[in-house]
Amino acid sequence: MKKLFKQRFILAVLMLVGMATQAGAQTSEETVTVNGATYQLKYESTWGYTQVDAYLLNLNGVTTAEFTVPPAITVGSRVYNVRGIKKSDGTTRSNTKITSLTFAATSLNSNDDGGLSLLGLTNLKKLYITGNTNMKISAPSLTDIYLTSLPGDNWARQVENRSQITLHVAGADESWIAEKTANGVAYWTDFKAIVPYSETEETIKVHVSVTNATFYGTGSEKVQDLSGSTATAVFEKPKFSDYTFRVESVGWSTLRHVLVNGKDVTSELSTASSTSKEYTAYTLSGDTYIQVVYDDPLMDVYFSASLGGKMSFTMNSGSWFVENSQEKADHLQGKNYEVTIRPNEGYVLATLWKNGTDITENLTEQQDAEGTYYTMTISNTQSAFYFCSFQKDPDAVGSTDYDLNGDGEINVSDIDKLIERINAQ
Repeated sequence: MKKLFKQRFILAVLMLVGMATQAGAQTSEETVTVNGATYQLKYESTWGYTQVDAYLLNLNGVTTAEFTVPPAITVGSRVYNVRGIKKSDGTTRSNTKITSLTFAATSLNSNDDGGLSLLGLTNLKKLYITGNTNMKISAPSLTDIYLTSLPGDNWARQVENRSQITLHVAGADESWIAEKTANGVAYWTDFKAIVPYSETEETIKVHVSVTNATFYGTGSEKVQDLSGSTATAVFEKPKFSDYTFRVESVGWSTLRHVLVNGKDVTSELSTASSTSKEYTAYTLSGDTYIQVVYDDPLMDVYFSASLGGKMSFTMNSGSWFVENSQEKADHLQGKNYEVTIRPNEGYVLATLWKNGTDITENLTEQQDAEGTYYTMTISNTQSAFYFCSFQKDPDAVGSTDYDLNGDGEINVSDIDKLIERINAQ
C-alpha cells in the first residue's frame, strides 16, 4: 500500500511540475520591417529566464548609402536586442545601395556560418562594428573595417578578402599594431593595413590644383580654371576616408595628367561621361595633394604677308586674309586647316617662311580663272609664325616693297624685323 501511495504521490508531483512549467513558459516569434531592414523577433520566458532577441533577416528595403543596424528593436512594450544575422531562410537577400554599414549592438553572433555574406551587400565598402563579434565578415567590395574596441587574437580569421581591407582599430597603439603585423602572425599580416581609429575622427586636408579643367569632389566641392592660370582649393576630410573626384575638360582642353601625391594615376581614371573622368583615392592617411592638368589645345598662329599678294585661311576662331598685314588666329591641335596664297597681278610668290624656315616647297601650285595660286594644309602642335613674301614679276626683280631691313632683298632678315615690330606693338 505504501509503495502504491508513493508512486501516486510522485506522479502527482510530476503532473504539477509539468502544469506549472507549461503555465510559466511563454514563447513567440514574429517578423517586422523597420526602416527597410527586416528582423526576426523571438520572445521566450521560462521560469524567470527571459530571452528577447532580434536577428537581422535582410536589408532589401534600405535605399540609403549609409545605414545603421540599431542595438535593439522596440515593438510595443518589448525591447528586442539585436544579436546578429539570421541564418538563411531561403529568401533572396540583396542590396546594392548600401556602401557604409554600422552594427551598433554591443555583442554580435553570426547565428550561421555565412555571417555578413548572407545579406548580399555587393557594393558595401565600409563596415563599422561598435561591440564585440564573432560574426564572419565577407563582402566583395569591402575595403575598410572600423572596430571601436581591440579584438581578440582569433578575430582576424573571421574576415575574408583581408588583402583588400584596411583595418581601423580604436585603442590600437604602435606596439599593438607592430605585434599584429609582425612576420608569421597568422591572419593579421594578410590585411592591406592596420591603422589606429578614433570615434572622434581626425581630419586631413586635400589640396587640389586644376589647370584648364573643372574638378568636382564630394558634395558641392568644385574647382575650375578656364584661363590656364591654375585654380586651387583645400578641402578637409576624415582621416582614413576614401575620396572620389571627377575631372572634366573645359572648351577644347585635353587631359595631360592627374597626379595624386605625386603619382600619375591618369591611366587609372574611369570614364564618367563623354567629357569627364573619375578616380577614387582610398584610405587617406595624411594630407593629400591632387593635381589636374588639361592642355589648352588652342595654339596662337600668326600669318603675315608682304605687299603683292594675300594669304587667306580659316581657323578655329574665324576666317581672314592678310595682305601687307599680320593677323593672329587660334589653331586647334589635331585639326587640319587649308591656307591659300594668291599673288596679285604683276607679282609672283617669292618665299613662304615658317618660324624662319623656308617651306615654299611644301606648297601645291594650282591654276584657276584668276591665275596662279598655292595651297597648303597645316596642322600645328605648337604656336607658329608664317610669313609669305611676294615680289614683282621677273621684269621687276629687285623690288623692295617689303624690304624691311633695307638690303635690297626680301629674306629671313626681313622676318626678324617683322617679328620685332609685332613684339613692340
